[in-house]
Amino acid sequence: MASKRISKTAIDWKNLATKLGDGGKSQYRHIKGTIDGCLSRVNKYPEEIKKIDFAYYKTRMADPTMAAAFEKAYTALKVPYPEDSEKLIPEIEKELTTVDKENAVIVENLDGQINLYKEYIAVLDSLPPLEEITKEMALVYFPSPEIDIDRPAMYPFTPEVQPEASPSPLNYGGKKW
Repeated sequence: MASKRISKTAIDWKNLATKLGDGGKSQYRHIKGTIDGCLSRVNKYPEEIKKIDFAYYKTRMADPTMAAAFEKAYTALKVPYPEDSEKLIPEIEKELTTVDKENAVIVENLDGQINLYKEYIAVLDSLPPLEEITKEMALVYFPSPEIDIDRPAMYPFTPEVQPEASPSPLNYGGKKW
């Protein structure tokens, strides 16, 4: 009966689970459990309020006119459904379309990053095992601007101490030997 009210959610749970992967399983379970709990609380109530049997109360009460007065007041009571007096629904729908467009761009960018990372992983998988890589191989595979194989540096690695700073091979740190 109550399932007619909320028969389908707007969330595609299987798709969401595949997008989150292994790292987001705990968050996924928490969100799904929270939403399922809310749905079960809503669906445990009937779709419509039970009708009050005023005829039963008229036969049981000492003064049946009181039950008739309650019945008249109850049937006259109309609770109005709230209306959009400020006309916010079109603004919300407009904002929703802009947010959907922004989200589509974000998803496209993230898909590009995922593909790039997959390429990185494929390149890393093609490398030799870590135990077989020498320092020279590491510099070839992972070049660094700080380290130059053709131009070794000397401690304390300041420019004036390096061999190319002075034509004299005996110049070390400004001291002549």
